[in-house]
Amino acid sequence: MKKTLIALLLTLTFSSVFAGEMKKIDLVTRETVANTYYTGFDQDGYYDFMYSEIWNMQLTEGNENCLVITKGMTTETVLEVREEVEFEVCINKLEDGGYTGYLL
Repeated sequence: MKKTLIALLLTLTFSSVFAGEMKKIDLVTRETVANTYYTGFDQDGYYDFMYSEIWNMQLTEGNENCLVITKGMTTETVLEVREEVEFEVCINKLEDGGYTGYLL
């Protein structure tokens, strides 16, 4: 019983840490995409774009330059014409434990 409880506790701890890391990667991806594709000027619109105009995000295997790569869809507005576009963001971990990203 004690071993089962310890195993369950370790699993929950690992799951919690993993979920925290995934949340950080999600936020860096959204910020990177919004910084490129958001065309407005106000902060409320920026955050609205981050959470309503970025969808279908997937985490994929990285390469020699990227820890992981996130892919998804967003909207791009050029001359009042709004189109759906695909994006890929290279994500890397910083020394301080945070993450950074750039569009591929």
